[in-house]
Amino acid sequence: MTTAYIALHQDRTIQEGVDKIREIGPKTEVIETLYIINRQGQLTGAADLRDFLTAPRDRLISSIAKTNVVTVYPEQDQEEVAHLVEKYDLKSIPVVNAKNQILGIITVDDIIDVIVEEYNEDILEMAGVSKEESLDTTLWESVRLRLPWLSSEPSDGIPGIFDNQVI
Repeated sequence: MTTAYIALHQDRTIQEGVDKIREIGPKTEVIETLYIINRQGQLTGAADLRDFLTAPRDRLISSIAKTNVVTVYPEQDQEEVAHLVEKYDLKSIPVVNAKNQILGIITVDDIIDVIVEEYNEDILEMAGVSKEESLDTTLWESVRLRLPWLSSEPSDGIPGIFDNQVI
């Protein structure tokens, strides 16, 4: 999660928002999605930069905000967050607290890291490599850690390592 994002107050004008974007935009990680908040700091919507730049300058920011924003909580499982980003084709997803106040955002590059990490864990688990194992683990320790997997009964009709069946 990063705290380098743009949040704009809903009761400001588009022109005031553009001025704020120019001021803080270079310091943020994502500028394509702008998050809209109320006076209590609660997330009320989001707007694409394109919509923002094409709207009349004197309109209120709230008038261009999309109010159906997909959010996540800090304690939410990272695989679930990755699924939401994929499902809704998001570039970023805001992390909110119980009061719906934005705490930060998770960007698509963070999600890619999570997907790669989870994929690697799944592949290693399928190969019988335990989480306690590392590159520094000795051969004998690896055998001890993998022995339960190596000696387990096959599931789903798939021959195990000690079966005499030919695949």
